[in-house]
Amino acid sequence: MNATKGFILCIALAGLVGCNESHRSASITAPPPLQTLDSFVLVDSFGVDSEVSSHTPLEIDPYYYDGVFEIYWGVERGSQYDFYLSVGPTANINDSLTVYSESCGPGQYCGFTGGAICQYSADFTLGCADQPAVDIYDIFVEVPQAMYLFAEACDRDGCSFRRLPVTMF
Repeated sequence: MNATKGFILCIALAGLVGCNESHRSASITAPPPLQTLDSFVLVDSFGVDSEVSSHTPLEIDPYYYDGVFEIYWGVERGSQYDFYLSVGPTANINDSLTVYSESCGPGQYCGFTGGAICQYSADFTLGCADQPAVDIYDIFVEVPQAMYLFAEACDRDGCSFRRLPVTMF
């Protein structure tokens, strides 16, 4: 009788150990997490920093400081990713126009963090860094208009984004 109980106990323990091993191997082979955009900061035309003055409305004005503003971003991990800046009239990123893109990652200008100087002009064009300006006239209904700036980081597993509300003149 004791030998039978011992045999059953050994089989039960082997089953538990086997379950534990399969769980451990499943967690090792799980895909890496999505590239996560940790921060998105805007310093608007008037020098308001969205990180420092989170409750002060952000404004981009082509007639003040020549419409120049700055963006900064940070990602959670340093794998290869693409960064996109877009602007849209709604809080839905699908309604936005991409105005800037950059390939980032280890060994590149923008590794874990990046930044760009952008300029919004009175002819409704918006450009960043040395990239051509994009005509955003079609997304305006009135001037000034409440808009959203979107920062998006994408890698092979997908994309994550953050948005900031801004008034554009």
